[in-house]
Amino acid sequence: MQYGDFAKWQRRWLRGEALERELEYWRKQLRGVEELELPTDHGRPLVKSYDGGIRKFVLCVELSEKLREVSRREGVTLFMMMLGGFEILMSRYSGQEDVAVGTDIANRNGEEIEGLIGFFVNQLVMRVEVRGRESVEELLKKVRRVCLEGYEHQDVPFEKLVEELNPERDLGRTPLFQVKLVLQNAPREGLKLEGLSLSGLGGEDQRASELQTAKFDLSVIISDEGQYLVGIAEYARDLFEEETIDRMMRHYTNLLKAIVEDRQCAVAELSLLSDEEREQIVVEWNRTETPAPVDRCVHQLFAEQVALAPERIALIAENQQLSYRELNRRANQLARYLCGLGVGPEVIVGLCLERSLEMVVALFGVLKAGGAYLPLNPEHPFERLGYMLEDAGVGVVLSRRSLERRLPAFWGGTVGLDEEWEWMGEEQAEDGEIGPAMAAVAENLAYVIYTSGSSGRPK
Repeated sequence: MQYGDFAKWQRRWLRGEALERELEYWRKQLRGVEELELPTDHGRPLVKSYDGGIRKFVLCVELSEKLREVSRREGVTLFMMMLGGFEILMSRYSGQEDVAVGTDIANRNGEEIEGLIGFFVNQLVMRVEVRGRESVEELLKKVRRVCLEGYEHQDVPFEKLVEELNPERDLGRTPLFQVKLVLQNAPREGLKLEGLSLSGLGGEDQRASELQTAKFDLSVIISDEGQYLVGIAEYARDLFEEETIDRMMRHYTNLLKAIVEDRQCAVAELSLLSDEEREQIVVEWNRTETPAPVDRCVHQLFAEQVALAPERIALIAENQQLSYRELNRRANQLARYLCGLGVGPEVIVGLCLERSLEMVVALFGVLKAGGAYLPLNPEHPFERLGYMLEDAGVGVVLSRRSLERRLPAFWGGTVGLDEEWEWMGEEQAEDGEIGPAMAAVAENLAYVIYTSGSSGRPK
């Protein structure tokens, strides 16, 4: 039997009902498959250049043995175990739950062709839904099912599958999948003939120095070297820097370590980070403390920011926005108006406003006047608002006329910012001395907040 005989048999068999049966599985399995969007160092070119690089990584003997042991215990092959970890890695990096990974299969599924010279390798798409709340054990069962079903329908040539499914083509990426995982576990023995020895062309080290092409965004080839597993990552230089691939493969290794340690762990709880990375990200990069100025008030710090970037946008609410200069100008006018009403240090002013530009203007206006503000939620019951106004000794409440009906009667007065701004707008808008505000110091009261009062009166 020769390769040509196999080709004729394949063409006779793979048509009509047999072909339709195989294609129907893949149509169902790959319906709506998403393109994998990994974060890249460079923008994706309109046309792939196939310029590639390669990075090598090694899984230590201990981890390699644990992966084999856990695979046997979970009833999956070593490839299924490696694929499960790779699917999780791609899901984490892309933020997608629906992940399609390509792989190669020998496609020698008949005894007659096991020893036949020829190229039988086919490509399969392993599409797995990665759910963060499911356990590693549950994910491995899902990966096992997807793999076995894929093997059962492996005879459709990948080119025929692309032709039949007809996905939207893009010259910048490959169809149906963009990343690939392959496990090389077939024995590689040298061939000796009379007076002649044959061996593979170039070892991994030679391959690493010579390879300059990449068909996919990323291909990871794992070789079973006996005691340990060796990984080769082929990547598109158009998209990634080698440091990114090195970090990605470290994260892959960390995921595999976490998987073999606890199969009951939820997928979302598996850590990509090493202890050193976690220390750097969580501790070192969060050492952002800086000495706080204890002798200045909030509104004074705000004035410094106004001086630094007066025209920069300070505030956005729905379709409105204010620059730092405009926010400062309005707050100054309100502050001088409040000073005329007797607001100063230790005087509490109520703010009964919905979230809006006015609310922030009112807040800074009170602080600039030297007073303290008390937030009053207009949605709260009359009884609660009335108690807070009385208990805090509020003499002035800033609100809008449309919200005044939600306020209970109290001994002080209410200022409707929408109706009375005409008079406030006549106040001086520039910085400078604003009445009693100059007497306010950092130790003065800035604001008052009350508890929810779920167990009684608010405090």
